[in-house]
Parts: sequence; C-alpha cells; structure tokens
Amino acid sequence: MNRELMRTRVRALLGDSGEVTYSEELINDGINVALDAVLPWIAQRKTITFMGDGALTLFALPEDYYRVISVHDGKGYLSESLMASGAISQSTRQYGNEWVEFPMGSVSLVSPQPVNQILTVHYAGSWIKPVDDSTSFPTPVWLDGGLTYYIASYCLLPKATAAANVRQYNVQVDSGTPIMNPMKDMSSYFLQRFKIEMDLLPAYQKGNR
Repeated sequence: MNRELMRTRVRALLGDSGEVTYSEELINDGINVALDAVLPWIAQRKTITFMGDGALTLFALPEDYYRVISVHDGKGYLSESLMASGAISQSTRQYGNEWVEFPMGSVSLVSPQPVNQILTVHYAGSWIKPVDDSTSFPTPVWLDGGLTYYIASYCLLPKATAAANVRQYNVQVDSGTPIMNPMKDMSSYFLQRFKIEMDLLPAYQKGNR
C-alpha cells in the first residue's frame, strides 16, 4: 500500500471517487496523523546499543522513540525501576541494576553501565511518514483497514467543524431526534470502526517490565 492507493481507498469509503470533495493534501495529512494514532497498538520495533564507560547512567534515545520495551545490560534483561525510595526489586538483587524511562526521550540506569559492556535498549518507534506517492507504507498490510477508517474520520473533521460554526443543522422539530451534524456523526462512526479494527489485532508483548 502506498499513499496514492490509500487516497483512492479513502475516497471510495467517503463516496468521493471523482476526487472533488477531499483534497490530496487533506488525505495526506490524515495519513500522517493515522500513522501516529496506531502507535499505542502497533509501533515499529527498534534497537539501539550504548557502550558503558563505568560512569554514565543516562542514555538519550533517538527522535523516533515512542516508548521503551526492554533493556538488556549484557547479563540479562533489567526490570523497570519502581522509582520509590528504598525499593529494591528482584532485578537489582540478581543483576545489580534497573532502568527507568526518565527524563522524556532517555533511559536512566540505577547504577552506571560497566566499562566496555554493551547496553541494548529495545524500543517502540514511530512509523516513518511517506514523503511521496511511490513510497510504500512501513506498516504491516493488516493495519490498512484501521488506517483507512482513521483517515476517513480525519477527513470529515473540517466539514463537521464548518457545519458547527454556521449552525447549519440547528433546527427546531416537534418530535424525534434529528441528526444535528451528520459529518460529525460520520467522523465519530469511522473512529469507532478504527477502534474495532485495532481491537481485532493479536495481542503483542509490551516488553519486559
């Protein structure tokens, strides 16, 4: 799936096969936002290594970092620090170290990483945004359904906002419950479909915590 094919798919869902209602720029923006929206469910698995010097306890993560999955200090996987005074976990007793995802964008160790001993950080990273129509999405193909629904929801937001601003559907009726803003309701419906699609995905290990 590339960006051009995704635009065609989204327009078909929105009934805009003539490509006159939803601009290419709007859908492209929706694609970028959707790639971030799926991160709580599925992110790109990445690894970075650091060489210990016997003193350093703070290690900066790359810009594409989303969250830390696990940390290996060369002897075993460390547990995340409880960040509580006087708290010593089984990991500290066994390996003599722990890690904490603090400050933002960094991993801090309770004790310095020994000299010439490699620290391996497994982390979930952001999906790379496509820069042109020929570049394939970095996400697995089974995410295409969820992405499509989210992008469709995003594309309806400008029309829903415009309708709300001009009070287009603010009418009085004697009975029943009219749809006051159909664009908003459809955007919400597609967002619900997105969440359903994501909940159907297999459970993935979040890391060694």
